[in-house]
Amino acid sequence: MEAGPSSGKRHRHKVAEDELEETFLHGSGPGGQKINKTQSRVRLVHAPTGLTVVVQDTRSREANRTIARKRLADKVEAQLKGNASRLGRKAQRKRRRKAKAAARARRKYADAGDAEAEPGPEPRTDLVPRQAE
Repeated sequence: MEAGPSSGKRHRHKVAEDELEETFLHGSGPGGQKINKTQSRVRLVHAPTGLTVVVQDTRSREANRTIARKRLADKVEAQLKGNASRLGRKAQRKRRRKAKAAARARRKYADAGDAEAEPGPEPRTDLVPRQAE
């Protein structure tokens, strides 16, 4: 399915291949001997901006190359557009959600302080077991 103007989806920022410097590095971390021996970690540098992305999400070099290009495109777009970028809008949504949850918690616990000052109901005495005579 293509993302056209009528589909409602937004295109990712395109980064020209001639602006990229790509290097492959030995991986590290979990994954065993395979990850340590192969050069599946990808580092992309966007020459005009100097932005760098290093990806080692999978053991596959090709999958890591694809992921790195997407992340670099998002970073370049964020630098160019700021809060209007995809990542900027996502961060704004997260901040709004967090602020809303904090306000909800303040409202919830603001009433709890008042409840402690008021005496509660009397304890029930009919539930106390009788002592044997």
